[in-house]
Order: sequence, then structure tokens, then C-alpha cells
Amino acid sequence: MNFHQHNFTAMASPCKFLLQGEQALLQQACLQAQAEVQRIEQKFSRYRETSLLQTINKNAGIKSTKIDRETAALLNYADLCHQQSDGLFDISSGILRQVWNFKSNILPNEDKIQRLLPLINWPSIQWDQDEIYLPQENMEIDFGGFGKEYAADKAAEIFQSMGIKHGLVDLGGDIRIIGDKADESGWKIGIRNPQQPEQAISHMTLHQGAMATSGNYERFMNVNGRHYCHIMKANSGWPVNYWASVTILAPQCLVAGSLATLTMLAEQAGLGWLQEQDVPFLSIDINGFDCTNSFDNSGKHNFPFCRVSFTGNNLQHSCRARLVLTRFSFLIFLLKEIPSSFGRSISVIITSGCTSENVFSAFSALCEIITFLKKILNISISFCVIFDSFEISNSFRLFKISFNG
Repeated sequence: MNFHQHNFTAMASPCKFLLQGEQALLQQACLQAQAEVQRIEQKFSRYRETSLLQTINKNAGIKSTKIDRETAALLNYADLCHQQSDGLFDISSGILRQVWNFKSNILPNEDKIQRLLPLINWPSIQWDQDEIYLPQENMEIDFGGFGKEYAADKAAEIFQSMGIKHGLVDLGGDIRIIGDKADESGWKIGIRNPQQPEQAISHMTLHQGAMATSGNYERFMNVNGRHYCHIMKANSGWPVNYWASVTILAPQCLVAGSLATLTMLAEQAGLGWLQEQDVPFLSIDINGFDCTNSFDNSGKHNFPFCRVSFTGNNLQHSCRARLVLTRFSFLIFLLKEIPSSFGRSISVIITSGCTSENVFSAFSALCEIITFLKKILNISISFCVIFDSFEISNSFRLFKISFNG
């Protein structure tokens, strides 16, 4: 079966669709998928004056901006990334580009950085599913930390909805697999050597899922023998300086890219945190020595998972339920964790292999059990549950549940 390759440029990156199937269908599908990528770019680009993102930023300190369900879902996802990184991942930190010019080879003045830090404050931003308000003038948000990965997943959805079973989406190195090649051989993907980005340090054969890399070699400068890259820590305004690159395999490109960036931001603590996520990865430190590879060379990884994050009352807890989420397994988790979770909210990511019905039925069962316990044990337990769901893609949903005891 012949290959069909479609090339274009979007999000300041070279983009490619590589597919197998009936040529007329593939051509039509590529145009639709490209249009979807460009729609996302036009809507969320910080460089387009007419984008929704720019409207939000222009209204900072003035008024709230109406948003749609898609934008609310991405804001919820950004909030979860902020929680998981202890605040290091902050979509309001893009303002630091005002003082960091990597073409100049000149370090910014520390006073200028300090003047911008008060504007980096995601928790202060007010938002819900209908509107968002940035409370300080000159404050801004930026989806650059995951926008390209989100677009890759949405493009893959277009192909899948049109019945295409063999192909890959490559948006500037963020890759989403649609299915094996027609001969079931998988797709051979190269991983850049961070010290020589034009060369590959490793190759993977992928049959499913997605792969994304976060590295210090895309935008950088070297000053006085030290490397400064574009990945900034929100708490200091200075670049990370531990990992040269982190490559992740995950069910969706959005998840892979976010985990890679969060690991870069965590620096020395990133390896331990990443190992807890139970996803295949390749990490290389800035010296090229600390190289950790958990990839299965077959490329046939088992991806289904659920991530649960509790926040509130200055407490944080996260847990990862491995394998397919069932009503029973999730219910057991809830019974262990809910007693200490009143007054807090829960964010739940459901990816392939887990269904919204499992989550909702687990909460319904939990309510029934607590009602039963109140009756037979004569104990006082009262709470209300606020349950909301945001579909980020066909196989990726973000749930927000608030408990008030």
C-alpha cells in the first residue's frame, strides 16, 4: 500500500501527515486535518491579534472574556499541570519572553525579571466554563506549553473519524500514531540527540499512542560557558538547567508533551517523579551522562491509565490508578481517600481504556455507601458532590469533582 505524505507549516513548525490508504480519501482527510490544526492556531496563538487568547490577554485587569467549552477544558488541563508541578508549570509565565531574548546572547537584568514575577500567578486568575478574568493589567496566558500537542491529537481524531487506520501525525516533532503501517511493522521514529540535534540518539518503533520531547536545544543561548534555554521556571523567571531532553510515550500527545515539560521543570527531582508516572521515557541530563531509558523496544506499550489529583486547603495529593479503570477499583480508591478530602476538589484525567460511565457510577456507588453507613452506624457524614466533565479529545476526558463537607 502506497504512502501519502502531506507537508505544511503551522505553529512556527514544519508539520507532516504520513498515511496509508485510498489516495482520494487521504487527500481529503489531510486537508481537513490541516484545517483543524490551523483553526487551533488561529484561536489560541499569542501572535494573532484576532485570536481568543489575545482577546483574553487584552482584557487583563479590565473585564472578563467569554470562553467556550474547548477553552474551558484546556484551562482545566493547565490547572492540573500547575498542581502536578507544584506551581512550576504556569501558563501565565509566557510574559517572561519580554526580557529573555535568546538571539541577543545577553542575560536579562534581574530587576526586570523581578518586576514581571508578580504577573505570573495562575492561582489568582478567575475562570469557569463560561468566562475568564486576568486580575492584573499586563497579565497574560499562553497555551504554548501544550497547544501543538493538543493540535496533533485533534488532527489524529479527524483521520480516525474518516476511517483511516494507518498513519502518523508529526507537528514539529510532536507525534501521534493513528495505527500500524499496513504491514503491521510500526513506525520508526528518531529521537534527537540534544547535543547534536541534527542526529538521532535513539530510535523507537511505535505501534500506538504518542511521543513528545521537551528539550533545551530549540531556543537557547550560551553565555559565559553556561547554557540558557527557553523553558522557564515560573517561581524564579530563570531557565531550567538540569535535563537536556526528556522524551515521553503516552496515549495522547497532549499527555506526553505535558509530562516531558513537567519533568524538565522539576529538574533533579524530575526523574523520581517521572518514574512514578509509569510511562515509557528517555531522559538525558545536560552533561549527556545521566541517560535513563525505560522504552520497550517493541513499541507495544500498555497505556490505559487514570490520574487523580486532590487539591485545596494547602494540601496536595496525587495517585495513579494503573490499567483499565473499573467501577470497583475506582470505588476502592475513593473510599480510601475521600474521608480526608472534604473541602477539596478532585481532578481526574481519563484516557483510553477508561470510561466516564465508570467514574460516574463509582461516585454514585460511593454516595449510596455513605448513605448506608449513616443509617446503620448512626454517624454524621454529609457532603455534596459537584461533578463536571470536559472532553479534551475523543479518548481523553478531564473530570472535576468538588466535595464540600
